[in-house]
Amino acid sequence: MNVSKLAVSLALLSSCYAHSAEHTITFGGWSKHSTQSYELKAIKYHFGSTADFNETHKGIGYKFSTESRHRNISFIAEAFFMKDSFNQPMQTYGIGAEYTYPLYTIGIRDIRFSIPISYVRRSKLNRSLISDDCNSGQVECYTYALVDQNFIAPIPYVGLTTSAGLGLDFSLLPMPTFEGYGYVAFSRLHFRF
Repeated sequence: MNVSKLAVSLALLSSCYAHSAEHTITFGGWSKHSTQSYELKAIKYHFGSTADFNETHKGIGYKFSTESRHRNISFIAEAFFMKDSFNQPMQTYGIGAEYTYPLYTIGIRDIRFSIPISYVRRSKLNRSLISDDCNSGQVECYTYALVDQNFIAPIPYVGLTTSAGLGLDFSLLPMPTFEGYGYVAFSRLHFRF
């Protein structure tokens, strides 16, 4: 099934269940990678000494949320497009639930805890050993290439929205590395109407 048909179908289905709906435009995207070890050495060795992780993502997206009969819980459907850590196109489509904690204090409308299950298409750094005789701990022993990576995973995040509708989403995500796992802190802006 086409992803856009699925998104439209879910939005129509959820509107039958909803008391009200909200629309959110998401944009920007900034990250910080905790792993500055092997991957970064490999990037610099094979792609040039000035190469680094992309941490300004230039993203744009849309989120549709419906208030359920359970007052503070909403159904969400969202899509977000940006440049990934290797400056390649990335697509994320998710559906899930969101819990809203209303504040209405100091110009803050609410805090939202979102847990979409997302299909993600992005690039990853792949490596291949040049020779069995080479010491496998050295970056010079491998060739590197960017390859497409597709996966489905929960991508939880927290959002803070002002009374004017402008807000910030934040997530801390695991990042597989050649040495195990690192983390990526990611934030983006949103406007809810």
